[in-house]
This record gives sequence, structure tokens and C-alpha cells, in this order.
Amino acid sequence: MRKNRTFKSRMMQFMLGISVVALVLIALCVSVYRIMDQSHKDSMNQLLNLNTFFDGLAAINDSVYEYTLEGDETLYREIEQGCMEGRRILKEMADMQVDMAFYRDIRDMEEMFYSYTERIQRIYDHSYLCDAMTIGSKRTINRYYAQTQEVYEAINSEFQSLYSRLLDAAGKQEKKIEWRNGIYFADLILVILCTVIYEFFNIRNIMRRVIHPVQELTESASRFDGENLEQIRTTMQYTDMDEEMGRLHQVYNSMIRRIQRQVMEIRQNASTMERLKNQELENLRISNLLKASELKALQMQINPHFLFNTLNMISQTAYLESAEQTAGLLGKTARLLRYSLDHSGREVTLAKEIEILGNYVELQEQRFGERISFSFDLDESFHQIHVPSLLLQPLVENCITHGVGMKGEDAKITICTRYDSERQSGRIVIADNGEGMSQETLERVRREMQENDKIGQKIGLSNVYLRLMIFFNRRATMDIFSVEGEGTRIEITVPCQEVLTVTERLK
Repeated sequence: MRKNRTFKSRMMQFMLGISVVALVLIALCVSVYRIMDQSHKDSMNQLLNLNTFFDGLAAINDSVYEYTLEGDETLYREIEQGCMEGRRILKEMADMQVDMAFYRDIRDMEEMFYSYTERIQRIYDHSYLCDAMTIGSKRTINRYYAQTQEVYEAINSEFQSLYSRLLDAAGKQEKKIEWRNGIYFADLILVILCTVIYEFFNIRNIMRRVIHPVQELTESASRFDGENLEQIRTTMQYTDMDEEMGRLHQVYNSMIRRIQRQVMEIRQNASTMERLKNQELENLRISNLLKASELKALQMQINPHFLFNTLNMISQTAYLESAEQTAGLLGKTARLLRYSLDHSGREVTLAKEIEILGNYVELQEQRFGERISFSFDLDESFHQIHVPSLLLQPLVENCITHGVGMKGEDAKITICTRYDSERQSGRIVIADNGEGMSQETLERVRREMQENDKIGQKIGLSNVYLRLMIFFNRRATMDIFSVEGEGTRIEITVPCQEVLTVTERLK
């Protein structure tokens, strides 16, 4: 016999049915909501990733400009890190595959970014191969930089278009989600468990917005004791943070960056001070050497003003006695001495130096007659550059004394100047066909010439070499070549980035 169902059982069955329906409705609403929420999150993540990529690209572009000006290796390493991060973000966006149109746009942007990084690599390769930034190498780097800007503008245009489309799509999707959420929340109000679920999500939001950010700040602050300040990373700022927590994270991150910046500045200042100290010591050493050279030169003059006046008096006497040749020789000697007095320790044009050297050569021709012949082969296109005074006369005198002075006949001394337009430098060669030197003697002379600390005992080659290095800030060169029994050649190379006239130099 079938037992009748009671009201209680019916109510329980009804409540159970309602509960099952409510649970199914809740589960369905939650599932649909999560799908829509995940789709919305994907869209927002794409926007954030795209915006992060372009911010990083802008920073890379600024760093590339600074690198073309400074050539700092550390700056290029930062550019490389930025490029790697950019490629990672683009790959992450491409892997999400929202739709085919977006995927194609991201792939196009990847190709343009790859082209952009290739041009940056060309800038680095070219600047690394060039030791000095000549006008030609700078022009090449500027051309490569202009190419990077063309690609950058193309990426920027693609970014604006893609960002606008994503923003519109996200806005439409957000409105759609809001409309559906209204319906789902209205249905959930009919269910008693809606309150419990709402409280659960409320507590979860509080934990996500307050507790988790505070924990992250605490963990980051605890690293101050055990880690290098430069290795401490800033905290993440989530988009759903409360305004107060977001501001706290922003201030904390700003403090971390400021501390790291100050630590870096302190280290850079310490390094700069050390370099300045070393430079001051080097300048002091060069100043002492120069003073020793000038003192030695003064000791060699033997009352030059008295000699100059005496020579002028003898020249006038010889002229009155009709000894015109003697008067001419004395006049050249007086002019040579006057030049030495007036320009000692100063700079003159190369043309003036060669003119005075001509007076000295005429005196030596009178002295040696046909035993020694002098020849000049001059390229006057760069003779307006400035050089230290009495640069060439000691070298010619050295050729006479140690080169051809003991030769009985057919002795020859050649003075030659040439301008190298490709290297923008001038070359001065003084050669003789005298006795020459052995390889061992040549190496010793080269070594002693460059040992400026011994300048107090030397006034010849070492003096000329030291004054040349100081005047041109070690951008000039001076070397000796010799073959025993064949002769000796002294070569001087001076920089002439532009063949300056006297007026240009005064400006």
C-alpha cells in the first residue's frame, strides 16, 4: 500500500528542488560571469601589455638617442635589456590569440620591432669599430639613427591604431558585461546564498586590495637589511588596488628608485673624483717637466740679450768696414737669436718656424760650404697651423752634429712637409744621409727621448718630444728611423682636423 506524502516532506522536497535550482542557477551564473570576466581581463591585459610595450619602446628610443651622442657601453646594455623585454611582451600578446586580426597586427608589430632592433645593432657595431668619432663615422651613425626613427614612427602608428581598436572593444565588452551582470545579480537576489557569496567575495576583495599589498610592502622592506640596495625591486601596483594602497606603493617605489639613484650618483661621483685626482697628478708631473725644460733652456742661453746687442754692434761695424757678407751673416745670426728670445715658450705658425730655419740653414751653408747641402720640399697647404717655437732647428742641428758633421763630402739634409687630407694631419720629415745608427743604438735613443723624467739632463730630442706632446695633448707623434751607414730620418705627425688660418685660430 502506497504511503501518503506529508506536507513536511513536500515542503522539504520543494525546498530541495528550489535549492538545487538555485545552486544550478548560481553555478551557471558564476560560470558565465567568470567566462565574461576572463574575456574582459584578457582584453585589459592586452591593453596593459601593449601600453607597457610602447612605454618601454619610448624609453629605448630615448636611450638610443643618448647612445648616439655618448657611446656609453652601459647605456647600450640597458637598451639590449629593453629590447629583450619588448620581444617578450609581444610574444606573450601573440600567444594569447584573441582573434586572427589582432594576431596579425601583433605579428606585424613584431616584424617592425625586429627591424628596429637590427638598426640599433648597426649603430652599436659601427660605433664599436670606430675608435674615434670622425665626421664620416658620425654621419653614418646619424643615418642609422634616422632609419630607427622611421621604424619607430611606423610602430607608433600601428600602436595607436591597435590601441584604439582594443580600447573600443574593451569598452563594448565592459558595457555588455555590466548589462549581463545586472541580470545575474537580479537572479541571485532571489537566492538566500547570494548574501554569503557576496560577503565571501567582499572579504576576498579586501584581502586582495589591502592585506596582500601590505604583505608585499613588508617583504620588500625586510630586504633592506640583507640585500644590496641596487638589487631591491619595486613592488607591483595592481589595477584594482584601493587609492590609499596605490598611493602608498607609489611613494614606496619612488623612495626605492631615489635611493638607488643616489647610491649610483655617489659611486659615479667617487669615480669622477678619482679620475680628477689622477688627472691633477698627471698635470702636475707635466708642469714640473716643462719647468725643468724651460730652466735648462734658460741655463743654455748665456746672457742672450747681451749677445744679441753685441752681434748687432759687430754687424754695423762690419757694414761700415764694407764687409757686407760678414754683416749679412751677423744679421741672420741676430735675427735667429731675436726669434729665440721673443718666442721662447710660445707658439708660432709652422710657416714662421720654417722661415727662421731658413736663416739657420744659410748660416750652416756658409760654415760648411759644399760639404753639406740642404734642400726643402714643402707643402704649404697646412703651414698656418701653430707649433711650439724652435721645434725644427734643434733637429736639423742634431743631424749636423751626429749625422753628417763628420762626412767629408756629398752630405745632404732634407726638410720635407706633406699634408694628408684623408687623415687630416701634417707630416714633417728631417732626413740626412750620414752615419746612421745600429738597431741597438736606435732603440736606446728612442727610449731616452720618451723618458721625459730625465729632461733635466737633456735639451735636444727629449726637449722637442716633450714640448710637442704637451702642446698637442699627446695627439702628435715623433719617431726616429735609422739604418747604419745610410742615414737617419725623424718624422713628426701633427693633427690638422682643419687647416686653420691665423684668424680662425684667434676666433
